[in-house]
Amino acid sequence: MRIRPTILVLLVLAAMSVPTMLAARRLTQAHATLGQTRLSLRQTQVRVEQVRRLRSTVQRVDDAHRPKQDLIARVNAALASAGLPERHFGALNLGADATLPGRVGSGDLVYKRQSVRISLKQLALPEIGRFLAEWTRSQPLWTPQRIDLARPAGRNAGDRYDVTLVVETTYVDRRTAT
Repeated sequence: MRIRPTILVLLVLAAMSVPTMLAARRLTQAHATLGQTRLSLRQTQVRVEQVRRLRSTVQRVDDAHRPKQDLIARVNAALASAGLPERHFGALNLGADATLPGRVGSGDLVYKRQSVRISLKQLALPEIGRFLAEWTRSQPLWTPQRIDLARPAGRNAGDRYDVTLVVETTYVDRRTAT
């Protein structure tokens, strides 16, 4: 049996093209993986920059006196400025008013930190963002330290959350330290 030279050439070309097709397929997959990796790198770089920016923020200290305790009015004002009704306000609980280590100046003054827990009810994520933006703009001494989100109990909450926000302020106590 004799194979024609044309068929033999076609078989050899087909055999040689299989590795080329496999290499082209691997190259296409590698390009797709590279694109995904570059996107992931860009997202990570954005997150790192956000963390750096947040870490570089300095908490303001009120050196005049203990902050005024009209926080319910301040929360309601921030809600109103963010375009949210007061019915979203849940509760406000004063936390510790703790003395921090270290003395100020000649040692007769001390740093203190006051914390407050604010509860907000039935907010969507964009509403939470608007409230936090307004709070940080209007209350620079009260720094958010912790934010907890929970789905409301009961009916289908959809995209709504109950928010527990812990804010703190640091101040210099002008009273004589004990």
